[in-house]
Amino acid sequence: MQIRPTLLARALAATLGAGAVAYVLELQPWMRSWGSTIVEQTRTLPGDGLVPKAGVQITQAVAVAAPCERVCAQLARVGRDRAGFHGYEHEHAFGAASRGALVAEPAGEETSRLIARTRIPSGLPSLAYAAVEVPHFLVQRRLLLGIKARAEAGAKPS
Repeated sequence: MQIRPTLLARALAATLGAGAVAYVLELQPWMRSWGSTIVEQTRTLPGDGLVPKAGVQITQAVAVAAPCERVCAQLARVGRDRAGFHGYEHEHAFGAASRGALVAEPAGEETSRLIARTRIPSGLPSLAYAAVEVPHFLVQRRLLLGIKARAEAGAKPS
């Protein structure tokens, strides 16, 4: 049986279209809100004012079975040459760049929430973000899980 090129092209276009729809409706919202609660996603966090008109906002979080102080000690190790990030005048927040922050908050006496917020300006930057969204998700998720693991292990900053 011979398949006509136009039929093959239509099938390929339909498959790609269905994949794009599934990505936008399912995978993208999951990546942009991984681990976070609706309250964490919708409230203002330190650093949000740096990008007041965000076209894309990503809020990812993880529960940490360690006190907030231990999580903050690990946050201070993050950044170029382990110098940490610049703070936003918030006791448990460290700026990840000019577009976001990492925030540790107590969730109990011995538990914490570690929240990562990234805001991409509207317009061309938001459109360009699509090219790096999956790698950004993977790197950010690994960062959160790494901080969580070290804080839970009781690692002390060097």
